[in-house]
Amino acid sequence: MELWRKAKRLTVAGILDLRNTRIKELRDNLTVDENFYLAGTNTKKLPDNLTVHGDLVLSHTPIKKLPENLTVDGDLALTGTKIKGLPNSLIVGGDLYLIGTSITNYPVIYGCGRLGREIYLSLTDKSIIVIGCFKGTEEEAIERIKGEYSGSAADDYILKVKRCFSMYEELQENNILN
Repeated sequence: MELWRKAKRLTVAGILDLRNTRIKELRDNLTVDENFYLAGTNTKKLPDNLTVHGDLVLSHTPIKKLPENLTVDGDLALTGTKIKGLPNSLIVGGDLYLIGTSITNYPVIYGCGRLGREIYLSLTDKSIIVIGCFKGTEEEAIERIKGEYSGSAADDYILKVKRCFSMYEELQENNILN
Protein backbone atom coordinates (compact mmCIF):
# COMPACT_ATOMS: atom_id res chain seq x y z
CA MET A 1 0.00 0.00 0.00
CA GLU A 2 1.29 3.45 -0.87
CA LEU A 3 2.47 5.70 1.94
CA TRP A 4 -0.15 8.40 1.18
CA ARG A 5 -2.99 5.93 1.77
CA LYS A 6 -1.64 5.15 5.26
CA ALA A 7 -1.18 8.79 6.30
CA LYS A 8 -3.83 10.22 8.63
CA ARG A 9 -3.54 13.65 6.98
CA LEU A 10 -2.55 14.60 3.46
CA THR A 11 -1.10 18.05 2.82
CA VAL A 12 -0.62 19.54 -0.63
CA ALA A 13 2.16 22.12 -0.38
CA GLY A 14 0.92 24.40 -3.14
CA ILE A 15 -2.03 24.75 -5.52
CA LEU A 16 -4.30 21.77 -6.15
CA ASP A 17 -5.94 22.26 -9.55
CA LEU A 18 -8.39 19.51 -10.46
CA ARG A 19 -10.66 21.63 -12.68
CA ASN A 20 -12.54 19.71 -15.37
CA THR A 21 -10.97 16.37 -14.40
CA ARG A 22 -12.82 13.11 -13.83
CA ILE A 23 -12.11 13.04 -10.11
CA LYS A 24 -15.12 11.96 -8.07
CA GLU A 25 -13.79 11.41 -4.57
CA LEU A 26 -11.22 12.94 -2.23
CA ARG A 27 -9.76 11.58 0.98
CA ASP A 28 -10.65 12.97 4.41
CA ASN A 29 -8.26 15.17 6.42
CA LEU A 30 -6.91 17.01 3.39
CA THR A 31 -5.02 20.29 3.67
CA VAL A 32 -4.16 22.46 0.66
CA ASP A 33 -1.59 25.17 1.37
CA GLU A 34 -2.71 27.42 -1.51
CA ASN A 35 -5.77 27.52 -3.81
CA PHE A 36 -7.90 24.43 -4.46
CA TYR A 37 -9.88 24.26 -7.73
CA LEU A 38 -12.61 21.65 -8.24
CA ALA A 39 -14.78 23.59 -10.72
CA GLY A 40 -16.33 21.52 -13.47
CA THR A 41 -15.62 18.14 -11.86
CA ASN A 42 -18.08 15.37 -11.00
CA THR A 43 -17.07 15.49 -7.34
CA LYS A 44 -20.24 15.09 -5.27
CA LYS A 45 -18.76 15.34 -1.78
CA LEU A 46 -15.93 17.22 -0.13
CA PRO A 47 -13.74 15.40 2.36
CA ASP A 48 -14.32 15.82 6.09
CA ASN A 49 -11.89 18.14 7.87
CA LEU A 50 -10.85 19.94 4.69
CA THR A 51 -8.57 22.96 5.19
CA VAL A 52 -7.66 25.30 2.32
CA HIS A 53 -5.20 28.11 3.07
CA GLY A 54 -6.15 29.93 -0.14
CA ASP A 55 -9.33 30.02 -2.25
CA LEU A 56 -11.69 27.07 -2.71
CA VAL A 57 -13.52 27.04 -6.05
CA LEU A 58 -16.41 24.57 -6.26
CA SER A 59 -18.34 26.32 -9.05
CA HIS A 60 -20.48 24.12 -11.29
CA THR A 61 -20.00 20.89 -9.37
CA PRO A 62 -22.80 18.55 -8.21
CA ILE A 63 -21.82 19.09 -4.56
CA LYS A 64 -24.97 19.43 -2.44
CA LYS A 65 -23.51 19.93 1.02
CA LEU A 66 -20.40 21.38 2.61
CA PRO A 67 -18.75 19.25 5.27
CA GLU A 68 -18.53 20.24 8.91
CA ASN A 69 -15.12 21.58 9.92
CA LEU A 70 -14.45 23.19 6.53
CA THR A 71 -11.90 26.00 6.79
CA VAL A 72 -11.11 28.29 3.84
CA ASP A 73 -8.68 31.12 4.52
CA GLY A 74 -9.39 32.82 1.19
CA ASP A 75 -12.54 33.05 -0.94
CA LEU A 76 -15.17 30.33 -1.28
CA ALA A 77 -16.86 30.10 -4.70
CA LEU A 78 -20.11 28.13 -4.65
CA THR A 79 -21.59 29.63 -7.82
CA GLY A 80 -23.80 27.18 -9.69
CA THR A 81 -23.67 24.41 -7.08
CA LYS A 82 -26.62 22.56 -5.57
CA ILE A 83 -25.69 23.64 -2.04
CA LYS A 84 -28.72 24.76 -0.01
CA GLY A 85 -27.11 25.61 3.31
CA LEU A 86 -23.88 26.59 5.04
CA PRO A 87 -22.64 24.53 7.99
CA ASN A 88 -22.48 26.35 11.32
CA SER A 89 -18.82 25.39 11.69
CA LEU A 90 -17.80 26.92 8.33
CA ILE A 91 -14.85 29.33 8.50
CA VAL A 92 -14.17 31.58 5.49
CA GLY A 93 -11.57 34.33 5.67
CA GLY A 94 -12.39 35.92 2.31
CA ASP A 95 -15.51 36.44 0.23
CA LEU A 96 -18.37 34.08 -0.59
CA TYR A 97 -19.60 33.71 -4.16
CA LEU A 98 -23.17 32.43 -3.89
CA ILE A 99 -24.91 33.34 -7.16
CA GLY A 100 -26.78 30.36 -8.55
CA THR A 101 -27.18 28.63 -5.19
CA SER A 102 -30.29 28.08 -3.08
CA ILE A 103 -28.74 28.86 0.29
CA THR A 104 -31.51 29.61 2.77
CA ASN A 105 -29.86 29.25 6.19
CA TYR A 106 -27.78 32.40 5.91
CA PRO A 107 -28.87 36.00 5.29
CA VAL A 108 -28.21 36.34 1.57
CA ILE A 109 -30.13 38.62 -0.76
CA TYR A 110 -29.65 38.10 -4.49
CA GLY A 111 -29.95 40.45 -7.42
CA CYS A 112 -29.18 43.80 -5.78
CA GLY A 113 -28.40 47.01 -7.62
CA ARG A 114 -27.53 47.56 -11.27
CA LEU A 115 -25.12 44.64 -11.41
CA GLY A 116 -27.46 42.17 -9.70
CA ARG A 117 -25.02 41.61 -6.84
CA GLU A 118 -25.66 39.39 -3.88
CA ILE A 119 -25.36 40.89 -0.42
CA TYR A 120 -24.61 38.98 2.74
CA LEU A 121 -23.07 39.41 6.17
CA SER A 122 -19.43 38.52 6.68
CA LEU A 123 -19.02 35.02 8.09
CA THR A 124 -16.39 36.24 10.53
CA ASP A 125 -17.93 39.57 11.61
CA LYS A 126 -21.71 39.85 11.43
CA SER A 127 -21.54 43.66 11.74
CA ILE A 128 -19.96 43.81 8.27
CA ILE A 129 -22.01 43.52 5.10
CA VAL A 130 -20.50 42.41 1.79
CA ILE A 131 -21.85 43.81 -1.48
CA GLY A 132 -19.72 42.84 -4.47
CA CYS A 133 -16.23 44.03 -3.58
CA PHE A 134 -17.54 46.45 -0.90
CA LYS A 135 -17.23 45.49 2.75
CA GLY A 136 -18.40 47.75 5.55
CA THR A 137 -20.89 48.46 8.29
CA GLU A 138 -24.59 48.97 7.64
CA GLU A 139 -24.13 52.74 7.88
CA GLU A 140 -21.17 52.72 5.46
CA ALA A 141 -23.15 50.61 2.98
CA ILE A 142 -26.11 52.98 3.12
CA GLU A 143 -23.88 56.01 2.56
CA ARG A 144 -22.22 54.28 -0.41
CA ILE A 145 -25.61 53.39 -1.91
CA LYS A 146 -26.87 56.97 -1.48
CA GLY A 147 -23.78 58.17 -3.35
CA GLU A 148 -24.33 55.82 -6.31
CA TYR A 149 -28.15 55.50 -6.51
CA SER A 150 -31.10 57.84 -6.17
CA GLY A 151 -34.85 57.70 -5.73
CA SER A 152 -36.64 54.37 -5.49
CA ALA A 153 -33.53 52.46 -6.64
CA ALA A 154 -31.60 53.74 -3.62
CA ASP A 155 -34.54 53.15 -1.28
CA ASP A 156 -34.98 49.56 -2.50
CA TYR A 157 -31.26 48.81 -2.16
CA ILE A 158 -31.12 50.30 1.36
CA LEU A 159 -34.14 48.19 2.38
CA LYS A 160 -32.30 45.08 1.16
CA VAL A 161 -29.25 45.99 3.26
CA LYS A 162 -31.43 46.46 6.33
CA ARG A 163 -33.30 43.23 5.54
CA CYS A 164 -30.01 41.31 5.47
CA PHE A 165 -29.26 42.35 9.06
CA SER A 166 -32.83 41.62 10.22
CA MET A 167 -32.70 38.19 8.52
CA TYR A 168 -29.59 37.41 10.55
CA GLU A 169 -31.39 38.32 13.76
CA GLU A 170 -34.38 36.15 12.77
CA LEU A 171 -32.16 33.17 11.93
CA GLN A 172 -30.31 33.60 15.21
CA GLU A 173 -33.55 33.83 17.22
CA ASN A 174 -34.80 30.63 15.59
CA ASN A 175 -31.53 28.82 16.41
CA ILE A 176 -30.68 28.34 12.73
CA LEU A 177 -27.33 30.08 13.25
CA ASN A 178 -24.84 29.78 16.07
